[in-house]
Amino acid sequence: MTDRKRPGITFWITLTLVVVLVGYPLSLGPACWITSRMNSGASTVSVVYRPMTWGMSRSERIAAALGWYCRLGSANGWEWNRWGAAGRESWHWEFVPAPTLLPSVFFDTD
Repeated sequence: MTDRKRPGITFWITLTLVVVLVGYPLSLGPACWITSRMNSGASTVSVVYRPMTWGMSRSERIAAALGWYCRLGSANGWEWNRWGAAGRESWHWEFVPAPTLLPSVFFDTD
């Protein structure tokens, strides 16, 4: 018989890092999917995943990739929208239903 050692502190630190560095980003998709299906919690998702939305503000590739991933299992019409003034650093991202097009009655065509 072999005498097995119990996992040490190095193992637990490594496991924690893997869960945080892999699990956290991967959990964004399911969080968006649940939010869209329940039609609730969009602002919470925006706060919990602020580091990822910060990345979306810095790179169109990141925004496109995360947008695609979040739409995979979401209800139809849900997407990431960016709120704020152009050229400012105060963008706020929120996963919300896409705005619907208003009938032309609401627009002044004169």
